[in-house]
Amino acid sequence: MLFTPMNKLLLVEEAGVKKTKTVGTFILPEEAMKSRYSVVRLVRASQDCNQELVSGDLLVVQTSLIDVVEFEGEKFRVITENGVVGRLQENEL
Repeated sequence: MLFTPMNKLLLVEEAGVKKTKTVGTFILPEEAMKSRYSVVRLVRASQDCNQELVSGDLLVVQTSLIDVVEFEGEKFRVITENGVVGRLQENEL
């Protein structure tokens, strides 16, 4: 199914960037283990977005602002354009 974001939303997917965190012998709630920021890959941006974003861009976003839309067994992750903190790019030196 094709999902087209609207109203300055971005359709994103997990970028596969894994972070490991050693906690030792403490047991922490799962919520405490989540990072404040996540790296996601842009799938599609709504037409009214102000930023010049391209499908495939790696974006740093606020984790708590990622929404999951479920429809007929499929999950779509969306975030508002304002939830983007920055874009990751390779050094071109």
